[in-house]
Amino acid sequence: MAKDPGKGMRGRIIFVTLIMTLLCMGVLIYRLSVLQITGGQEYQQRAVAQQMRSITIDANRGTIYDRNGKALATSATVWNVILVPAYIEDDEVEAIASGLSEILDIEKEEIAARCTNKQRYYELIKTKVEEETAQAVLALADQLGTKGITLEENTKRYYPYGDLAAQVLGFTGSENKGAYG
Repeated sequence: MAKDPGKGMRGRIIFVTLIMTLLCMGVLIYRLSVLQITGGQEYQQRAVAQQMRSITIDANRGTIYDRNGKALATSATVWNVILVPAYIEDDEVEAIASGLSEILDIEKEEIAARCTNKQRYYELIKTKVEEETAQAVLALADQLGTKGITLEENTKRYYPYGDLAAQVLGFTGSENKGAYG
């Protein structure tokens, strides 16, 4: 009886395939263990650094009343207008600059320059705009369909009676930090 020549060849092919698979799996397991054991701590720190950032959230200041219940100092919500140049396409710059220029009363060229500054992720255009202006900015962003215009909530201190009892109440500066009093 003659031996089937294809049977021995098939066995060798299966054996070589098995050896190659085991060799590849061994290299893969070795590389994964090196990454996990040797560099695991470093990769974990890098991941945390990319995913987390620390932001200080200031507490809202309360309203100060006189003995008759009239507000002497109060805080209101205002908005900061922010551009994110990375999200602004080159063909949107002209429309964004002209729209924001009308709404915020800022030079069109200045806004256009800030729109094209791709090295910056965060361009603060105007601080402490009122609700109506903020709504107009949001309407413009929706109309243009851009994600490059955003608003950031902020507070502004109002003194209905001006500097009445200013030494007692105190005044805040532009950053809501106590100026005096």
